[in-house]
Amino acid sequence: MGEAENNAVTLPIVPLKGKVFFPHILMPLSVGRPTSVAAVEAAASTEEREIMVFAQRDPSVEVPGQQDLYTIGTKAIIKKILRPGESKGLKRDTGSRPG
Repeated sequence: MGEAENNAVTLPIVPLKGKVFFPHILMPLSVGRPTSVAAVEAAASTEEREIMVFAQRDPSVEVPGQQDLYTIGTKAIIKKILRPGESKGLKRDTGSRPG
């Protein structure tokens, strides 16, 4: 048998305030901190579009370090990005009814 290959990959990290992601669940993610926006943009520019999300131990910490995050996170895939001011594709009901 051959030697095991090292398939380690470095992914951008997004700390989550008051939210936990679970594998195989489609969830919206809203980011606002410049480092989180940069992490999402970096991941979105790759073919895989993958990030790691970790819950913060204390949501009041604005610039969390490794010690401020739980040790287990979730790998997530960015499916779609909506920037402020972009339409979410929802149609508004104009109140007209057939017949």
